[in-house]
Amino acid sequence: MLDIQTDAQGPADCVTIRLTGDATLREIDAMQLHLRRVGSSHPRRVIIDLSRVGFMASLALGTLVEFTSGVKTRDGRVAIAGATGMNLDAIRRSRLDTLFVMSESVDAAANSLRQLVPPHDAAAESTTQRL
Repeated sequence: MLDIQTDAQGPADCVTIRLTGDATLREIDAMQLHLRRVGSSHPRRVIIDLSRVGFMASLALGTLVEFTSGVKTRDGRVAIAGATGMNLDAIRRSRLDTLFVMSESVDAAANSLRQLVPPHDAAAESTTQRL
């Protein structure tokens, strides 16, 4: 079973999604639904905490890729925090570590996202200045 908790006011104005348990094929539908709900608020800084995930099916990784693509279309970024063991190995072997911001902890991920993704107002301001 996979438990998914979301903190919309996480560190550095990041949405933090904490997964706990195993992300098996049976959990994919619930995971997709949860990520769609989070994505509907158009977050620009998202941390996905995998530190408490024992097993992650490849389809679950695909679900994270799909979610990340949606965030990136709005000039946002997704960080993976705490991936270890087989999960980290699967991310690296599939070269998904080039898609996600990889961090050892939620705090490190928040610091990275703070540097990579400016606050929303600053992004709009820089776009206006370019015009």
